[in-house]
Amino acid sequence: MSDSNRKRIDVLCLTYGEPPEQEWYPQYAYSLSILRRLTLRVAPIPRFILPLLAARRGLIRVATFKEKGYHSPLEAISRQQAEGIARQLRALRPDIDWVVKMVCEFRPPYVWEYLEKMRDDPPDELIMLPLYMAESDFTSGVSRTDLQDFHDGCFRAHPLPNPRYVKGFGFDEQIGKAMADYVWNYCVENGWDESRTRDAALILGAHGTLQYPPPNINSGAKETLFLFGLIRKHLKEKFKTVRIGWLNHDLGGKWTFPAADESAEAVWNQGIREVVYFPFGFMGDNAESQIEGRDALANFDWSDMLYLPCPNEDEAFLRAISEKVIARLGEPSEPWHSINDGTGWLINREKPPLSGRPGFLKFPGPTLARIATGFWVMVGGLLLLRGAYFAVNIQSGWSALAALCLSVALGLFKGKTVMRKMALKNLVRLRRIPQPSPIWKLFSTATWIIVFFFMGVGIAISQAGLAPEVRSTILLAVGLAMFVGVYYYIANLNEARPITKRPPVKFPPVANLKERD
Repeated sequence: MSDSNRKRIDVLCLTYGEPPEQEWYPQYAYSLSILRRLTLRVAPIPRFILPLLAARRGLIRVATFKEKGYHSPLEAISRQQAEGIARQLRALRPDIDWVVKMVCEFRPPYVWEYLEKMRDDPPDELIMLPLYMAESDFTSGVSRTDLQDFHDGCFRAHPLPNPRYVKGFGFDEQIGKAMADYVWNYCVENGWDESRTRDAALILGAHGTLQYPPPNINSGAKETLFLFGLIRKHLKEKFKTVRIGWLNHDLGGKWTFPAADESAEAVWNQGIREVVYFPFGFMGDNAESQIEGRDALANFDWSDMLYLPCPNEDEAFLRAISEKVIARLGEPSEPWHSINDGTGWLINREKPPLSGRPGFLKFPGPTLARIATGFWVMVGGLLLLRGAYFAVNIQSGWSALAALCLSVALGLFKGKTVMRKMALKNLVRLRRIPQPSPIWKLFSTATWIIVFFFMGVGIAISQAGLAPEVRSTILLAVGLAMFVGVYYYIANLNEARPITKRPPVKFPPVANLKERD
C-alpha cells in the first residue's frame, strides 16, 4: 500500500526472462521473441524464416533440458533479486515509498504492461534497473526501444516521469570489488584457500557477443572487459592465472575471443589441473551460465573443479546494486523523446565510406536517395492509378467504401511497419557505400528482389480474374504503403549524407575508469 505522504519511486528490474518449462511451445515462443526483438537488430534474417528458426531452437532446448533434467531458475532468481533490492532500498532510504517489480524483455510480464498500469497512478520517479552486468543494445537496449515505442504510441500525453536508467555496473569499482569478494568468500567456504588456489586457474565466463557488430551498435563487450579487469585486479595474486572465457554462439559473424573452451584449453596446456569457474557476466543463473559454461569445460579431465553460481541473491551484491540506485536519484533523468539513444557513448563507431571512382551513372549517396525517392513515387503512383481504375468499376457504393477504408488501413499499417524500416535502413546504407556508386546501388540486393517480386504480384493481380474489390484493395494498399515510405525518405534525406570523419568517443563520467588493471 502506497503512503501518499512520501515520495513514491517505482523500480523496474529488467531481465531476459527464461521459461522454466521443459515444453516445446514456451521455448518456441521465447526463442521467437528473441529473434524478433533482438536478433533482427544485427542480422538481416527474412522474417518469414524466424518461426522456423525458433521452432528448431525450441526443439533443441527441450531435448537438452530433458536430457540434463534442467529447469531454468532465472525468473525465480530475478523475482528474489527484486525483493532483495526492495529490502535494501527501504533500509537505505526509509523516507521513500519503494515499489520494486521484476519485468521481462522476452516474456511476460513485459515492461509496457507496467507502464500502462502506471498511467492511472504514476509514481514520482521511475527507475529502470537492468539486471545485466553490461548495458548493450542486446540487453537493456531492448527495453529502451519498448519505452520509446510506448511514448511514441500514446495518443495523448502520458503523466509518467522521465525514466532513469541505472547503468555502468561494469565500470564501477564497487561492483568489481563486490564480485571479487563474492568469488573469494565462496572459494574459502568450499575449502579452496590461498595455498590451493595459487596453483589453480580462475576462468571468468562472460556472455559472448560479436567482435564487429554493425555500426552504431553497442555490443556490451567493452564494459564486460572492463569489469573483468576490475575483478582480476583483486584476485590475480590469489590464482596462478585469471582468464576470461566468452560463451559464444556459432552464427552471425566473428565472436569474442577467447571462447570459454579455448580458455580452458590454454589453462590445460599450462599444466594446471584445478580450476575455479565463475560466470561473472550474469547477475542471475540461467541456461547459459549453468549449462553452456559447464559444457565448455567438460572436455578436460580436471583433478578438481569448483563451479560458482552467479551472485543471484547475495546480500552484499544486492546492496551494492541498491546503492547505485540511490546514487542515480541525484542525477538527471533521460527525456522520453531520446530514451532510445542511451548507449550512444559506447557504440561501434561508423567508418567513413570508401572512395568510389567517378564515372557514367555514378552518384553520391544523397543523389541516389533522391533517385530512390523518385522511383518509389513512380511505382506507388502507378499502383494507385491502377487501383483507382478497379475501384471505379465496383458496382456497390458500400463495397467501394469498404475497399477504400481497408486499403487505407492496410497501406498505413504496412507503410509504417515495413516501408518505414526499409526506407530508413536504405538511407543509412547509402551513406556507407563508396562515394560515388553506380545507380543500381540505390537499393540493396534484397530490396531489389522485393521490388521485382511485388511488381510481379501487381501485374498478376491486375491480370487475374479477381473481383474488382479485391484488386483495388490490394493495389491501393501497396501503393499507399510506398508513399508512406516516400514520406520517410523525404523526411530523412540527411541520413544519406556521406560520413566525413568519425565522431569522438565520449566516455561516461565514472571516476574509477582509471582503476582498470
